[in-house]
Amino acid sequence: MNKRAISLLIAAAICGITVLSGCQVTTSSESSSEAPAPGSAPAQSEESEASEAPAGDKIEFELMHLMQESTKRAGVDAWCASVNEELGGTVDFINTSLTQSQYNTTIKTRLAAGNPPQMIWGRPGTYPEIIAAGHALDLSDWDFVAKMSEENKKAACDPETGKVYSINFDKLYFMIFYNKDIFEKEGLAPPTSQEELIAVCQHFADKGQYAFARGYQPPNEVPLTEFNARIRWQLMSEDPTFFLDVMAGERVPSSSEHWVSGWYSWADVLRFPREDDMGRDVDKMYQLFASGEYPMYTSGTWSIGEVKKYNPDINMGALPIFSREGNKVCEQIDGSMMVSSKVAGTPAEDVARKLTDHIVSPEGVREWIENAQTVPATDDPVAATMEPVFADIATYRENDQLVNTGYISDFTGEFWTRWAELTTEFAALDDYSDASVEAFIQKVDGEFAALAQKNQ
Repeated sequence: MNKRAISLLIAAAICGITVLSGCQVTTSSESSSEAPAPGSAPAQSEESEASEAPAGDKIEFELMHLMQESTKRAGVDAWCASVNEELGGTVDFINTSLTQSQYNTTIKTRLAAGNPPQMIWGRPGTYPEIIAAGHALDLSDWDFVAKMSEENKKAACDPETGKVYSINFDKLYFMIFYNKDIFEKEGLAPPTSQEELIAVCQHFADKGQYAFARGYQPPNEVPLTEFNARIRWQLMSEDPTFFLDVMAGERVPSSSEHWVSGWYSWADVLRFPREDDMGRDVDKMYQLFASGEYPMYTSGTWSIGEVKKYNPDINMGALPIFSREGNKVCEQIDGSMMVSSKVAGTPAEDVARKLTDHIVSPEGVREWIENAQTVPATDDPVAATMEPVFADIATYRENDQLVNTGYISDFTGEFWTRWAELTTEFAALDDYSDASVEAFIQKVDGEFAALAQKNQ
């Protein structure tokens, strides 16, 4: 077996599905604890079934993705509704949202069963195995490609062949978000380094206040985001094969000084007094920040719309996720989807072409901005003015602090899942002394080496 062929996990539950029948939008009930059988249709609530018109000869078109945020799902819904109106209500769109580990399992199962969704989350850099196995359609001659920027097109291309395999529609920035009004009231300037961030944390600790709202309750990937952003920009520029090398068993993670520094940088912040972060989910984290109870939280730009649901007028700014090594900001394509090769020559291909054209159109960009409230991957000038917090990101771009990390290969399969679990375990430690951090780093080395050996 190829040393870089990484096995994926066994099935997990589908967590969120929205069905668009005609121009009608209905949302499923809570997902069950069991995953659907391979190739089966996602479960719908009785209310959903009752409200749908008879399918008749309608085309079923499923989009399977990782966008858990209600704002982003609403953006997808808006696209599908517009396309369905254009097509005369002839499509049953299914908007399926999964966690990372659920997606890894479910897509593998569906592909093996020969019944994949019509559009598949990912791009060549994140799921090269899907392309290598022939499951993704070559989109190089599709109309939407001509409207992509060169940077966007690069992220959509298979580096081996130069062919376009994905449509990229969303940009991601890992940030520390802060409440500008609280900082002004406290007489604090926004920190510009790890040392200044620690001073801010100490300021609030001295007042008996918590600096960060956190939501570490499993399963979620907030801890993974906090660690990943502290190492990713260095690896992108200096060690781009790091993740692949570790999965292949060619090295242990601690062979990278950036990996080691990332754990210590995160520990610098976690040492301050905290509440029950492990018992709080990510939505509660958004609520606490939105209410003004906490001055900061760490996440990606996907979270802005979630915070604004609770406080549309909050005056928030964005900071780099600082590390001991610097103050760069990770920028990358986040929202990307491939088209299943199974749709070629079927009515679903016509739907996919219409949908991809719509996504890059001015109307599609507007729908994404208004609903998802994150930065579209297009270079549309409207994006720069859609949300005041993005003025901060524009400043980091002007100061050459942004690093495009979208082309580095990630951990996949079991490695990704265990990485997420390990970052959660680190967030739950009681002791962040140097000795404790070093022991944890060695533990991670051992676990990843064992995983690599198992997959050889």
